[in-house]
Amino acid sequence: MLEHSDLQAIRDIMKEEIGRSENLLKDIIKTEIGRSENLLKDIIKTEIGRSENLLKDIIKTEIGRSENLLKDIIKTEIGRSENLLKDIIKTEIGRSENLVLNEVDRVQENLETKMEQLKRNMDELTQYYRTVKLDHENNALFLQMIQEIKKEVNELKMKIA
Repeated sequence: MLEHSDLQAIRDIMKEEIGRSENLLKDIIKTEIGRSENLLKDIIKTEIGRSENLLKDIIKTEIGRSENLLKDIIKTEIGRSENLLKDIIKTEIGRSENLVLNEVDRVQENLETKMEQLKRNMDELTQYYRTVKLDHENNALFLQMIQEIKKEVNELKMKIA
């Protein structure tokens, strides 16, 4: 049989657990976003380095040829590298966004499930509390009736004696 203070303590514990879960989930999301950003930075640095090395090699090879041919090749390679980097960045950002959104959806579903379970538990506790309260009221009425009957029996004994 739970007292009001017990129910309050349960509520406080449940609030504390929910808060702790929310903070933990926030920390996980922040960590995953940071990791994703670092991964993107590393990919961008690698691709820029690769692109720069490719351009340096092409420029060294084409120096012997005419300046006009060299200018055309440089323009073409820079444009291709920029487009390639743009495509890679767009793809990686989209992939990272999808990963984060999927994780957020999963976390939200988990929280909603846990909140529904908590509501069911609270409903069950409320029903139990009501049942116990009615039980106490019935017992009190029953005891009162017994005492009244005892009093009447004693009165009858007194009359008989």
